Amino acid sequence: MKYYIVKDNQRLGPMELSELSNFTITADTLVWHEGMTDWAAAGTMPELAQVITPGVPPQAPYAPRQPQASQQPYAATQPKTYLTEAILVTLFCCMPLGIVSIIKATQVSSAMARGDYEAAQQASAEARKWVKWGFIGGLVYLVISVIYVIAMFAFAGGGFLADI
Repeated sequence: MKYYIVKDNQRLGPMELSELSNFTITADTLVWHEGMTDWAAAGTMPELAQVITPGVPPQAPYAPRQPQASQQPYAATQPKTYLTEAILVTLFCCMPLGIVSIIKATQVSSAMARGDYEAAQQASAEARKWVKWGFIGGLVYLVISVIYVIAMFAFAGGGFLADI
């Protein structure tokens, strides 16, 4: 079974029971696992008795957001932000689309800080989409510019094409 805990006002997990011993868990540490309807104090769960550290003063109370059935309470791995790609697209390809991709990329970290993994995944997908469209827009602009320059030289009295 995978457990999630609240430590220093942050949700951590998923973890196996054996991994919980790496943390200082008191009887009032909030714990959740799939199948539970609400977070519960570790002291109320008999299977956690072996990992509870005795003699540690209780933590300040913290009420984590209730996980929904379709939502993970916390994911340890943040989705890719695409921030580097967004900055490069802004500088070298298409500034308007690059700026939108930077905004979406920063929303990934913000959503993870709130513990909203689904919103972080959605922001990551949006950032990726805007980076891709910015890159494609930059390529289209480059191709059109090259065609325009060639056409200008070709129709301006032969230009360099007459020498070839």
